[in-house]
Amino acid sequence: MAETRKSRSALIAAGSNLGDRAAFLHSGLLGVGSLPGTRIEAVSQVFRTPPWGLTTQPDFLNLVAAVETSLPPDKLLAALLDIETSQGRVRQETWGPRTLD
Repeated sequence: MAETRKSRSALIAAGSNLGDRAAFLHSGLLGVGSLPGTRIEAVSQVFRTPPWGLTTQPDFLNLVAAVETSLPPDKLLAALLDIETSQGRVRQETWGPRTLD
C-alpha cells in the first residue's frame, strides 16, 4: 500500500548568537525551503534577545518560520538537526552559544 503524504503546518523557531548571526539564519531558512515537500509560508521579523541560562554569551537573533510540509514530524526534526550541523552547530553545553538552533 502506498503511503499518503499529508501536508502539515509547522512553526520553526531559529536562533543564532555566534559569527554572522543574520547569515546563519538566512542559510537556515534556505535549508528549510529546500526540504522535500516543504514550503515556507511566512517568516517573522528578526528579534534580538539576551541569552538565558548561560548569560555570559552574545545576544541572539531569533525568528519564526511558518511552513507547510509533507514530512512527518520525526523526519522534519531530523532534517532540521542536519541543517544545524551543516551550519557548524556543535552541542557542547546546555544553553551554550550556537551558530544555528
